[in-house]
Amino acid sequence: MHSTEVKDSVKNDTNFLRFVAIALIINSHLDDYYPIRYFGTGGAMGNALFFVLSSFGLFLSEKKNPKPFTAWYTQRIKRIYPAVWIVLVILTLPYKLYMNALDTNNILTFLGYFFYPPFWFLQLLMIFYLLIFPIIKRYSSKIIYYLLITLFVLYAFVYLNYLDLSIWSIEENIFLKCIFYFMIFLFGVYLADRQNKIRYSGLQDWGLLFLSVFLIYGHKFLMLKNMAYSFQFVQQFLLLPFIYYFFKISRSGFIQNCIMRLPIISRIVNYISDMTLELYLVHLYALIFILKLNLLFPVNIILLLIVTLIISAFVKFLHLKFFVKNIAQNIIQR
Repeated sequence: MHSTEVKDSVKNDTNFLRFVAIALIINSHLDDYYPIRYFGTGGAMGNALFFVLSSFGLFLSEKKNPKPFTAWYTQRIKRIYPAVWIVLVILTLPYKLYMNALDTNNILTFLGYFFYPPFWFLQLLMIFYLLIFPIIKRYSSKIIYYLLITLFVLYAFVYLNYLDLSIWSIEENIFLKCIFYFMIFLFGVYLADRQNKIRYSGLQDWGLLFLSVFLIYGHKFLMLKNMAYSFQFVQQFLLLPFIYYFFKISRSGFIQNCIMRLPIISRIVNYISDMTLELYLVHLYALIFILKLNLLFPVNIILLLIVTLIISAFVKFLHLKFFVKNIAQNIIQR
């Protein structure tokens, strides 16, 4: 395979996986939209894919075009914060005014969102960026192994001593959440370092992917029956094989040729994957307003997706027009 083909393949892989990730995350918030609430699922899998894809891309980008920390972190801020600011102005502010939730007691909290986004995923991501930079700069597989072992010990300590294992989701504990998703973040760096060795192996990859999903939802089913609450760690650590085998399958002929080579489908996938940040931010607000219309299934979901896509495209447009364009002009003037 030529180098250009390898680059296209990696881009197709990550674009397809980002598309799947945002689809899973949005679907996980649709429990009030489905006739059967349990269809609204997949959030943990989508979040894990996003964290992995983020660190995966950071590693490859830094190795290709090394930068000092200030320039590197500034680039991350410029990608995330303008979109957050736009959403805060055109969605969060009107929503709070509509709900009479913006008064002198919480105006400072709202203003603080412009510096500290009110989205847990982005909060963790900005912290993970700080932590991952020196790891990428001084990368070695030994460092990754040592860090993963250390994090596993911390995970076990928190899990066994500070969790209420009688509740549905252990992710309510912020410390465990940070530890686990940073492990996932490191796993993305590990995969990026070995991305040339990740190859599709045939039906066994599909089988192992479906097995990991089956075990995740098998445990969820037991929890619905008020069983096996203390084994919730199983669901989290099964995300590792889920991610790995999804990566392998994304490189299969079926994905590469039957999906990513078809003009219409590939354009849709690439368009959605390029707008995942905006979709993530916008759909949380669209969910609230569309639900109030009390539409029947599946009209409610179809309208939600249409509205989310339109507003996300508008946020992307504003981002490119007022931020990216100005940055480009400043570079040219210099």
